[in-house]
Amino acid sequence: MKHAFNDAQTRYAARFTDASPLQRAAPALDYAQFLMGWLMLPEAKDFANIALTSADTTQHDRAKATLAMIDVLSGITVPVDAFPKSMEKDLLWSVILDLQAGASVTKSRLRKAPSKLNLHSPAVSGRLVPIIFKAAIAADDLD
Repeated sequence: MKHAFNDAQTRYAARFTDASPLQRAAPALDYAQFLMGWLMLPEAKDFANIALTSADTTQHDRAKATLAMIDVLSGITVPVDAFPKSMEKDLLWSVILDLQAGASVTKSRLRKAPSKLNLHSPAVSGRLVPIIFKAAIAADDLD
């Protein structure tokens, strides 16, 4: 497992450093999301901030979403407007955000959200499952 991490980290770092300064936003976010999967959240945040402040504005929504996800994983309550509008379509993260904001979440959405956990690393899923489980208990939805 250690070699897999090191090899992947080397690849992501190379993609970032090999890109021209004006083209580093996407590789920075790819690297941030890799680091986020390993819960290396401060490091991931640094790369997401690089993308957010880059001249490549096409990556700014993705950078904002990544930063909001990092905050959620860090245990920080994220304001409703922290996620770009495009994230409203993401079943898992829209539920997590609504739960954090104290908004009501239908049982149907709450039941569907865990189906997207497999898209994330075990470490990330491990941080999100308690949020969903706590909401299910509060909604008396233990089926």
